[in-house]
Amino acid sequence: MIEYLERTPVVESACSKMGISRSTHYRWMESDIEYKKGIENALDQGRSVVDDVAESHLISGVKDGNIGAVKFWLANNNERYKKSVQVIKEEMAPVPEEIVEKFMRFIFAKRYHEK
Repeated sequence: MIEYLERTPVVESACSKMGISRSTHYRWMESDIEYKKGIENALDQGRSVVDDVAESHLISGVKDGNIGAVKFWLANNNERYKKSVQVIKEEMAPVPEEIVEKFMRFIFAKRYHEK
């Protein structure tokens, strides 16, 4: 199970390959701390492998001139191309229930072209 998850971090697939149910796997996770640690480490390692493969394909896309890959790379790896998002948290007064109901009726009517 652990060796499989180190290469393919998908619990459903690993359970199927090992011939156990997911519920059995999760029961073992709850009852056996060493099993749980091993599984968590294997999943981390497996995700790292998949991340490496994905990044390799992304870089290949950049080299091949795939504009989507180029945009993604620049937006996530170059400060000049990152979009700036500022989140401002303000306390809001509660909205009266009748206003919420009117709003929901309005949205529903617009969505389904009702009047």
